[in-house]
Amino acid sequence: MEKLILKKIVTLNDVSMHLMRDENNASVIKKFTEESEKILNADFSFALEKSPTNDRFETIYKSKNIHFDPIIPKNKTGHHIAEKKGNILFDPNVKSENYESHISNDFKSYMIIPIRYGEHIFGSIVLCYKNRHDFTEEEFVLAETIEIMASRAVNTNWLIEKEQKSLSMAEKQKVTEVLLSQEKLKTEFIANATHELRTPLAIMRGNIDLALMNKNNLKSVRETLKKINIEITSLSNIFTNLALLTSPLSSSQSVKNTINSSPVDLIKLIKDLVKRLRIVALEKNIKIKIKDEVKNLHIAGEERYLKRLFINIIKNSITYGKRNGNILIDLSAQKNMVKIKIADDGMGISREDLPKIFDRFYRGDKAHTHSSNGSHSGLGLAITKWATEIHGGTIKAESVLGKGSIFSVTLPIKPTK
Repeated sequence: MEKLILKKIVTLNDVSMHLMRDENNASVIKKFTEESEKILNADFSFALEKSPTNDRFETIYKSKNIHFDPIIPKNKTGHHIAEKKGNILFDPNVKSENYESHISNDFKSYMIIPIRYGEHIFGSIVLCYKNRHDFTEEEFVLAETIEIMASRAVNTNWLIEKEQKSLSMAEKQKVTEVLLSQEKLKTEFIANATHELRTPLAIMRGNIDLALMNKNNLKSVRETLKKINIEITSLSNIFTNLALLTSPLSSSQSVKNTINSSPVDLIKLIKDLVKRLRIVALEKNIKIKIKDEVKNLHIAGEERYLKRLFINIIKNSITYGKRNGNILIDLSAQKNMVKIKIADDGMGISREDLPKIFDRFYRGDKAHTHSSNGSHSGLGLAITKWATEIHGGTIKAESVLGKGSIFSVTLPIKPTK
């Protein structure tokens, strides 16, 4: 089942990559509708595009096997609800009292995938099922993936068109290249994340096969189950990171308003994390030292996000640190702020890569990818920056290639009351 989902996501990714050319929005929406019908096994589909001048929806595509004219949405219809809420609408059972009742003989279930970016609605993909269809968790995930990819592809075209209207030919080319480069990073990120998901799944399958072969050897089975549990944890972490960075509520400002703040002993938190990670550092004989000028330091924040912030930086320093090397964690207080510097003497980061390391869709040079044993999905430092900003702080990195890196996190101090 997991392999099938990944295969479908890869197909969507290929469609998105293919459409990063001179396609108009109608063509993009049409192509995604055609692929969505296949991927989600719908009986037929149609697509609507919103006019930029009068906010009306027009049918721009319908399946060849549709024998009725798709109805342009009005108030209180399923489409209107999907548009206003900006969420995917699933209706497994079209009832007689609904707006759709007079065409209920044509389909019994449907889903509406709005194509949007922020508050701007571009159109919708409507997938229909002749018989009642109870939507599965897999279909929810795939529909959300379609929404994200289609919306980004359409938004890229929209931004290019908007910018080109007021630019010279040279400027137009430059803006186009920048926008396409950004979209390419996003689609490459999806491909990389898909690869990251494949790895633990493959390891689990191999271990399960091994356990079945040695089912009479309880010790071997226990060891195999431990390995499977490690990979399940790895998968869970990947999904958690993806959810944090791709959720509509993942913006720093959105989370600031919902964060559950409480006094956090920052020194204790970092010491506990170092204690946990020393076993990992021992594999490369890396020594981790803590230098704290302040003995009692509390800040207001959500502990789970602060842990994620610092564990990602320290793990990054271990991963790219040199064998028999050192990591120094320096805590100091300045007025109403605390500064945490984490320095390593590892391979460092190139001048070209340094400005991009906190981008959520960025993977570094080949040397870094190789050193991480293929486990680097481009999420760790993006999560770190996100977690810093939701606590009102800042983060920066300094590095010299071949000599090491320094990550500096500044957070506001909130004394315990």
